[in-house]
Amino acid sequence: MEMTSLRLLHCSMISIGSDMQQFLVRTGAASFDCLFSTRDTPFVLTLTARGKARGFFRFDVLAGYRIRDFLGDMYGDLVEVLKEDGSSGKRLIPKEFLAELNDAIPTQATVKANPKPSEIVRLRPDIIEDREKPYFNCWSYWTQGQRPSAENQHKTLLLLGPDALRHSQERSASSRWSSTETGGSWTKDLSN
Repeated sequence: MEMTSLRLLHCSMISIGSDMQQFLVRTGAASFDCLFSTRDTPFVLTLTARGKARGFFRFDVLAGYRIRDFLGDMYGDLVEVLKEDGSSGKRLIPKEFLAELNDAIPTQATVKANPKPSEIVRLRPDIIEDREKPYFNCWSYWTQGQRPSAENQHKTLLLLGPDALRHSQERSASSRWSSTETGGSWTKDLSN
């Protein structure tokens, strides 16, 4: 299913220099805290259910801003979150759900909707490295030919962006994280 709202949102993101937006979407009986990330390849739209029924749903956004309408293992959890089951008399039809979602997605990006790294960690349980440490602290530079782990580089990309990942790769530096706000900035001391 083509997600025209994501196409418009992405164009708006480019115009303000953003590669990730956080927004709220309501559909059915559910409310979702959403992230649209162009840091991922392919792009990713995630929905984190708010309320009693919790759930995390990750959709790859394919070329042409398309999302597959086959929900696979997500189907049952999404039914539970949406409350569109036998008790409501309404079945979950993936194409209809995606069409409703498309209608609910904002098309204008804002600087205010650029999420902080701690918000990204909260809303992306698929970031597995040091989940309890969402705050950037400093860089650890490797000198003996070691390299940052794939998990560390994934976290660096998703939380800090492609420029930070490039720095990590070029300088063989692992991002270090803290469980408390340190005031650390990945660009603060790049002279190492």
